[in-house]
Amino acid sequence: MDRRRLLRMTGLVVGVALLVLAVGRLASSPARDTEEIAAGPADGMNTATDTPAEPSGGADAGEYPRSREGAVAAATAFALALDNRDVFDAGYRRAVLEEVAAEAAWAELVAAFDEGLALIGSQLHLDAEVASDPGFVWRAVPGGWQVSEYDRTDATVELWTAVMAIADGRLLVQPSWRTTEVTLTWERGGWRLVGFHTGAGPDPAATPGEAGVLARQINAFEPYWHWPDTSASEVGR
Repeated sequence: MDRRRLLRMTGLVVGVALLVLAVGRLASSPARDTEEIAAGPADGMNTATDTPAEPSGGADAGEYPRSREGAVAAATAFALALDNRDVFDAGYRRAVLEEVAAEAAWAELVAAFDEGLALIGSQLHLDAEVASDPGFVWRAVPGGWQVSEYDRTDATVELWTAVMAIADGRLLVQPSWRTTEVTLTWERGGWRLVGFHTGAGPDPAATPGEAGVLARQINAFEPYWHWPDTSASEVGR
């Protein structure tokens, strides 16, 4: 990948969870003051564990072939591996990023997730105890995908996803839809993550009077039951 392009991409790197704060409809919670922000991460939300958790199934960069279909599968797996309740565990997310991140993007991704999850933890009053409770839900549900750019070296896959969060018997994040652009590069024999860029919608609940426009926006994404065949890579892998 061209280094100038990579730097431009990593300048936009924001973990999927971080963008929920901007594009999700948050339940009301007290804002932090400047001193609290300057103080650093919320206690327990951003400290390395003695025994890092293992990445969830699917976060294996070498598993996906060098093809458009492989890029879709990799983008979906990486996004879901980094957008679930386990990502609040520093050991888990570091293990995932060690496996899937491009070398030049790794430090930016780690920093973005550390900062973003600390911010979310403070805004939503989450700490390590709450995040590990069986009643804690942080769930992303993919609704569709499309490939906006692809060649044998780089790929950009857009994922249409719903997200919600529940803790302590309260709804933290109202269910909402967003589109996440996942940028990948082929490196070390597999697709590697360069970054995420997330925006709102298309959201059925947000545009009740624009059904025609909404339908076209949603139909731009392939449904997941049209899952691409990843059984074979392109010639010359």
